[in-house]
Amino acid sequence: MSSQRTAARSSHASDGRTAHSNTNTGTFQQSSMYWECLGFLGISRCTTIRMRSSMRLSVYLIAHPAVLDLASTTPPIPIPTEAFVEPPALSSLDGQHNERLQRLVRKFDPAERDHRNRSLGMAGESFVVDLERRQLSEADQPDLARRVRWISVEDGDGAGYDVLSFDQRGNIRLIEVKTTNGAARTPFFLSRNELSLALDRPKEWQIYRVHLFASGPRVFTIKPPLDSSVNLAPENWRASF
Repeated sequence: MSSQRTAARSSHASDGRTAHSNTNTGTFQQSSMYWECLGFLGISRCTTIRMRSSMRLSVYLIAHPAVLDLASTTPPIPIPTEAFVEPPALSSLDGQHNERLQRLVRKFDPAERDHRNRSLGMAGESFVVDLERRQLSEADQPDLARRVRWISVEDGDGAGYDVLSFDQRGNIRLIEVKTTNGAARTPFFLSRNELSLALDRPKEWQIYRVHLFASGPRVFTIKPPLDSSVNLAPENWRASF
């Protein structure tokens, strides 16, 4: 048997925002857990939801599934210098926090939802193609800008990357785009093809993690070796005879 799909998760300490608490429920006693869940699930922090426990948040999401299905149309391209941000630092969550959070995330699995949302993926790739062309044009490299290619559309899926681009010196960049409406820490899937290419061409291959896509897209990059930036865990296996 061989691993077919891998989940990548990156996490960092919470930002300490204050959430409403309820001593009667005994859950979400730490404000960081509340914001962690909202971020993982792709729910904006400015949402009007004011749940007091993970159970009530779960009930609300079942009754209001549209909250998890934000529009995936391509937003305006931000100024390149404003689009790119630092990736979240790799760290571990404490046991109790992790288990409570994972129960809720597993139920509404943002990685699986993003993976199946082809329109979101296509919109994110289109966003990156435009962003790369704009970056190169603003760097007085119009010839390189014209050579940027949307590989997954022009040649089809399976190459192990979505966008062929260049740095300002003309060096090739093989960009795998991972898009979510969630926050920077929202997990995502990597295919065997993508992992293989990351190992074979580590100087050229990289991930553009596009997050907060519907509300104000931001991007951070992840370069090999991947295990220095994300926690990788096999999720599916292929069985053969």
